[in-house]
Amino acid sequence: MTAAEAVPHPPIEFSAMTAHAIDAQKDALRDEMRTQRRTMHDSHGTVAAEAAASHGAKFLDAFGRDKVIAAYMPILTEIDSRFLIRDLERSGFQIALPVVAQTGGVLGFRRWGTGDPLEGGPHGTQHPPASAPDIRPDIILCPLLAFDARGHRLGYGGGYYDRTLAALPEARAFGLAYSGQMIDRVPYNDADRSIDAVITEAGTFICAAQEKRV
Repeated sequence: MTAAEAVPHPPIEFSAMTAHAIDAQKDALRDEMRTQRRTMHDSHGTVAAEAAASHGAKFLDAFGRDKVIAAYMPILTEIDSRFLIRDLERSGFQIALPVVAQTGGVLGFRRWGTGDPLEGGPHGTQHPPASAPDIRPDIILCPLLAFDARGHRLGYGGGYYDRTLAALPEARAFGLAYSGQMIDRVPYNDADRSIDAVITEAGTFICAAQEKRV
C-alpha cells in the first residue's frame, strides 16, 4: 500500500488555518470517513479483520513477546480487533484494554484475556471491571477513522488517545484500520499525536515520519 493509493483530498495548508477551521475540516472528514468505513465493513469486514490479524501478529512479534499490548473492543464499524487479540494471546503477549476513568482525561488500562468479564463504558465501549489489575502498556493500538502517510490520525474527536499518548511518550502507538481509510492528508493541530504505523488487511503501513523508530 502506498500514499498514491490513498483516498484523494485537496491539499490543505493547516498551519495557515485557525483552530476553528481545522476542527470544521475534521468534522466534515469524520462524516465522510464514517460512511466509507461502513461500506468497507459491510463488504469485507470479517475477511479484512482476519488478514489484518495475520499481518499485525507478525509485525508486533518483532517487538518481543514480553510486551504488554493495549488493544480495544471494536465498536460500530471499526475493523474487528478481536481477531488480532486472539492471535497475540496465542503468541503469549499480555493484553490490556482501555478504560475511560474520567471524562476529558487520559485512558487507564486494565489486564484482560479472552473469556474475562467486560463492562459497558461510554460511547458503546467495553472495558474490564475494576477488579482487573491496572497495567501499563508498552504498545497501544489505536482505533481511527482515517490516517495519512505521515502518521496523522483522525479519531472521533474526544481526544482520549491524544492525551494518553502525550502522557505515555515511551509507548509505541500503532493504528488498526482498513487500508481504504488511508487518505492524502489528515487535518491536525498541536494537540494531535501521530502514530508510528497502521496495521491493515493489506499489510502494515510504516508511516513516513516514523520510519526510523519502527
